[in-house]
Amino acid sequence: MPLKLLVVDHDTATLAMVEGVFSSHGVHIHTARDGAQAVAPIVEEKFDGFLLEMELPNTDGCQLSHWIRQSTRNSRAPIIHMSARPDPLLMDRAFQSGGTFFLVKPLDRGRLMRLFRSTSGIMLQERRRYWRIHLACPSQCKVGSQELSGCSIRNLSLTGALLETGVPLHPGVSVFLAFSLAESDPFPISAWGTVVRVDDCGQAGVRFSCLSQADYNRVLDRIAAESDAA
Repeated sequence: MPLKLLVVDHDTATLAMVEGVFSSHGVHIHTARDGAQAVAPIVEEKFDGFLLEMELPNTDGCQLSHWIRQSTRNSRAPIIHMSARPDPLLMDRAFQSGGTFFLVKPLDRGRLMRLFRSTSGIMLQERRRYWRIHLACPSQCKVGSQELSGCSIRNLSLTGALLETGVPLHPGVSVFLAFSLAESDPFPISAWGTVVRVDDCGQAGVRFSCLSQADYNRVLDRIAAESDAA
C-alpha cells in the first residue's frame, strides 16, 4: 500500500511541487488549502505523514500539529512544518507543538527528494507498528496456572492480538499466549499480555507486555511483508 500524506498549504505552487515530487515515488497526496479543511481528514483518516504550512488561514500549523498529536489515528506520524520565515521562535513553536522537521521556503525538488529519503523509512516503520494481519491460528492460552482450551488468534499486530476464547475474559486479566505464524513454523511465538477490551462476540483484545526481541523481529518481518505488498 502506498504511503499516504496530507499536505496543507494555501500556496498552489507549493502544493503542486510537493505533489509532483512525492507522487513520482508512488505516494498518495491529499491536499487542503487552509487549516479548517484539514481538520476532518486528521480526525477521520489515517495518514503516514503531514506537511503543514505554519501560517495558514483560519487555523495555523501549530494548532493542526497539536490536533494530530492528540488524534487516535495519527498521533505518532511525522509532521513537517514549512514557513518562509526562518524565525527561531517560529521553529521552536513548531517543535513544541509536535513537529518532526522544519523546512524553510521556497522549496525545491532537491530538498523535497532529500526529505522523502529522510522520512519514508520512519513512515513505513510507524505504519508497520499498527498494521494488523489476519492469522486464524490455534493458540495456547494460560490465565495464571489455568490453561484455556479452544483458543485461537484472529489477527495480530506488533503491539497485540485479537484472541478468540471458549470462555469469557475480562479487561485487566493477564494472559500468556503461544502460537505459530504458519503451520510449517516449528517455533511458536511466546507473548505475555493484558486483556484491554472484549467485543460483542466475546473476542478479547490483548496488548502485549512482554515479547522477546527475536519473536518481535519475526512478527515484524511477517507484518512488513504483508503491509509493504498491500
